[in-house]
Amino acid sequence: MKVCRTSFCLSLIALGTTGTEAASDLSVAVMMRPLSACNLGARESVSLQLFNHGDPLPAGARVQLSYTINGGEPVTETLALTHTSLSDSALAYSFETAADLSQPASYDIDASVRVADDVNPGNDAIRGHQVIHWAPSIGGTLHGPERADSGTLSLSGQLGRVIDWEQSTDAGGRWQVLGNATAEHEFAGLQRRTWFRVEVRHGACPPAYSSEFIVDPG
Repeated sequence: MKVCRTSFCLSLIALGTTGTEAASDLSVAVMMRPLSACNLGARESVSLQLFNHGDPLPAGARVQLSYTINGGEPVTETLALTHTSLSDSALAYSFETAADLSQPASYDIDASVRVADDVNPGNDAIRGHQVIHWAPSIGGTLHGPERADSGTLSLSGQLGRVIDWEQSTDAGGRWQVLGNATAEHEFAGLQRRTWFRVEVRHGACPPAYSSEFIVDPG
């Protein structure tokens, strides 16, 4: 007697020959992509990791998947399994329809999976996956007195948080970090021509420097 030991045969046994109905339970375990970044585009991949908590799903079984961005129109696609999805196994899926995240903003992405006769619909969806598209850092412009021994410099037009102020007395050859993470800087007792600048960083984007500002002692 020939014994069938392939995963496909085993799945058929689980689904039919035992006389019991298959217990399907496919969940969205995690959204792998997209992730927050500085330069997201109009064709960002949306990828899910699914997990089969139930009985094996045979090759050819059809799974419906969908995602929405900020509660908009759902993108729905159907996956026909090319091989048996065994119990307690993961399955990755990337949507053919990419997500347009080209505008700097915060996006909430929901995703779901549907399979016939799912016995546990409560784990079919993942909601509120947040993706932030940060606009590039902008260093801004410095303002203040051009000739003074002491005074206050201010930063405007920046995009991002202030990392630190820096100053140089050799035309930018070497910069000294001043330990100031605010948008204003007070200086006093200048004895030499001094260059000032500010490092600014927005989210996960590379930092940017402000315009340089030169102060001559009064």
